[in-house]
Amino acid sequence: MATGHIRKRGNAWQLIVAAGRDPGTGRKRYVSRTVHGPKREAQAQLNRLLVEVGEGAHQGTDATVGELLERWLAVASPDWSPKTVLETRRFLDRLILPRFGAMPLRKLTTAALDQFYADLRKSGGVGDKPLAPASVRRVHVVVRRGLQQGVKWGWLSVNPRGQRHPAPRAPGRHPTPGS
Repeated sequence: MATGHIRKRGNAWQLIVAAGRDPGTGRKRYVSRTVHGPKREAQAQLNRLLVEVGEGAHQGTDATVGELLERWLAVASPDWSPKTVLETRRFLDRLILPRFGAMPLRKLTTAALDQFYADLRKSGGVGDKPLAPASVRRVHVVVRRGLQQGVKWGWLSVNPRGQRHPAPRAPGRHPTPGS
């Protein structure tokens, strides 16, 4: 069961609730909120926050996207072919980590990922040329699999690139007869 307390901070109340341990670092995690108003309102907010934490609404980690993807690659890559490891490493180093490596996992959104894929389609290739649709799709697979593992490990409560958000589409090939 989650525990918490209230303390006076100037003309506001600070609510602090213990949210368990960070699955990535092992450190204790706390959720805090500031409430302006009477102490009775602060107590009501604390009770709601305790319920939220108890139901797992504030689980996760303080780790970054880069930390998750690096740990995922280290765990998953021994089962892959050398070519797959090399290609995944290249996508991480060249495209994914420069954009999201330092971002906290909790701040990663579906909208940010959609914009990332759009930017790759526009100018993600060599010399700021468009990245091939099939390559954008492979980058998406790397991100999605890393985030799925983060959910399994308890680093994320949900995958921002879940099943309801399909991968960027690669245009179909239209062969011409006789060519």
